[in-house]
Amino acid sequence: MSWETYRGVFKNFGTAMSQIEILTFVGNETIKDFPSNLPLSLKDPLLAGMRQMSNVIGVVLKASESGKRLRKSIAASDSDPTKGKLLESVVTLIISSADVTKPKKLSKSFQIGFERLLGSQKLVMSFAYLDAFMADTLRAVCAARPEILKSAKKIDWATALGFEKKDDLIVHLVERYVYDFGWLTLSKRLEFLRKEFGLDIAPPEKEIELLHWAENIRHVAVHNGGRVSAEFIERTGKTELVLGEFVPIEFDELEKMIIAVRLLAGDLFTSVSKKFFGVGEHQLTGFLRRGRGKANIAKKRATKKTINRRHR
Repeated sequence: MSWETYRGVFKNFGTAMSQIEILTFVGNETIKDFPSNLPLSLKDPLLAGMRQMSNVIGVVLKASESGKRLRKSIAASDSDPTKGKLLESVVTLIISSADVTKPKKLSKSFQIGFERLLGSQKLVMSFAYLDAFMADTLRAVCAARPEILKSAKKIDWATALGFEKKDDLIVHLVERYVYDFGWLTLSKRLEFLRKEFGLDIAPPEKEIELLHWAENIRHVAVHNGGRVSAEFIERTGKTELVLGEFVPIEFDELEKMIIAVRLLAGDLFTSVSKKFFGVGEHQLTGFLRRGRGKANIAKKRATKKTINRRHR
C-alpha cells in the first residue's frame, strides 16, 4: 500500500465521520415534534394516509355496530416515496406505544426513543469507522514493513500449501494479524501500536477515559439493545446504573467523543505517515490535528441533554 492509498483511506474515514454527524444532526431536528418537521414529500402523504385510515376505521366500526363485517384497504399515494411503508411503520409505532390503561392517551415515550437511537447510531458507527481505519492502518504498516509479520505464531502446513503464490500467503497472514488485533480493546490496541511499532500516540488521559466509556456503550448498544448489563457495570465501574435500564447518552459528551475519535485517527495517520512512509510535516494538512503541547479538543457550551433518562 502506497502512502497515497493510505491517505485516501484516511480521507474516506473523515468523509464517513462527517456523514454520520450530518445524518445525526438532520435526523435529530427532523424528528422533533414528529411528524411536524418531516420534509413535505414525506409529511403530506403520511398525514393524508392517516386521515384516510381514520375514515376507514370509522366506516368499519359503524358497520360492525350493525352486525356487518367489512374489509377496507388503504392505497398508498402515488406521491409517497416510501410507497406506504412510512405510514405502516408510524401506525405500528403508535399502536405499540399506546397506554392500554388510558385508551384516549397515546404515550409519547417513542420521541425519546428516536433520540436514543440516533445517539446510539452515531456512537456505534463512529467506532465502526475508527475500527476500520485502525485495521487499514495495520495493513498499511505490514505492506511497508513485511518483516513485522515475523512472530512466534505458527501456521500449519495444510494452510500454507493451500496458497499458490507467496503474495497470497502474505495477504492471509496480514489478515490474520489484523483479525487478532481487532479483538483487543481500544486501549490495548493503542498500547500494541506504541510497543510493537514505536508509534507516537499518547492521547490525554481524559480522552482515553471518554473513549473507554463510549466503547463500552457501543458494546451494549450492539449486543444488549443499549441497556445496562452486569458486564458493562464491571467494565466501567458505574455501580449506580440499574441493570436492564438504558445507558444514558449525553449529547455534549457524544460530541466530545466524536472529536476525540477524529483526533486519535489523526494522531495515528500522522505517526504512521512519518515513521513508515517518510512523509514530511508539510504534507500532513487538511484534517483535524492535535494542538502542540495541549489537546485540541474544543470546549463546547452545549446544553446538557441526557436522553433515555429513567422513566418513572
